[in-house]
Amino acid sequence: MSIALIYSGTPFFPTPQPCSSALDEHLPPEGGAYLCRGQAELIILAAQFAYEQGTPLNRSITIHWELAGVPDSRSAQQIGAFLKIAADRIKYWGGEFCAIWVRENGIRNDGRPSGSHVHIVAHVPPCLQQRFIQHQRRWLGGLSVGGRYMKRMLKSRPVDGCSLTDGRT
Repeated sequence: MSIALIYSGTPFFPTPQPCSSALDEHLPPEGGAYLCRGQAELIILAAQFAYEQGTPLNRSITIHWELAGVPDSRSAQQIGAFLKIAADRIKYWGGEFCAIWVRENGIRNDGRPSGSHVHIVAHVPPCLQQRFIQHQRRWLGGLSVGGRYMKRMLKSRPVDGCSLTDGRT
């Protein structure tokens, strides 16, 4: 499992974050089924940092790379490419972008494989939400095997309880 925060196209901390403290010993090691305490704390710190910078995390995005034909060995590269496109476009449109992501490839509760996928929480300026939504599938199509968007590979929605009209950029 890998995690990272991207702020205006620049990594806030390196990825992956290994489980290394004594507090993490009771949880699975890097590559396990769960985030360790240290990784969870870094996600919380990154979310606080984003909020303090005036870029609260207001969009939840899940991308299923396996449905797009992207092998797990290339999914981290494709995540980086998607986030770079998103950051570049939002900057071009006059806004700030940041994102925290966690990449997974594991087993569902029912025992079936979940396939390679990524969970992203991002800041998309409220005034750019519609434009962002309209472009996501096209960006992902360009990153998919075969060069086209695959049905059900993207789930993107506002973060519950987050105002999309709060005036922040």
